[in-house]
Amino acid sequence: MTRKICRTEVLELYASGLSTRQVASKLGISKSHVHKICRPITRERRDALLLRLPPPKDTKHWRTCRQRARRVVEKHLGRKLDQFEYVHHIDEDFTNNDISNLEVLSPLAHSHRHRPPNPIPRHLRPERKAYMREYLKNYRRPNESA
Repeated sequence: MTRKICRTEVLELYASGLSTRQVASKLGISKSHVHKICRPITRERRDALLLRLPPPKDTKHWRTCRQRARRVVEKHLGRKLDQFEYVHHIDEDFTNNDISNLEVLSPLAHSHRHRPPNPIPRHLRPERKAYMREYLKNYRRPNESA
């Protein structure tokens, strides 16, 4: 026999910070039923994310360090960074988020910083010339005299 679920019990669990999925698994009911009960007090997605524990400060994961670097620069500049503004670590150490080690670059400038453009044009490079010589030697036009 199934137990009758008290509406206030569901609302209390949801208000305590549990997600609808966690409340549903705890009480043994469907997630959609919990959602229907909790609709009047639902949280925004960003508010629900704030209830989760923040990542540890000592993590060395590249994505976390990159986000942290963006936050450091945004705080220093006093504005949000544009989607196409890159934060570059001058000493190439992505865990060093000191403001003196960070600079904001455009995508083109950032890619040139990591992969500088070749000063010799492509058609003048020795390897390319050798390749073109071989290619043109093997390339034959159809005989037009026939």
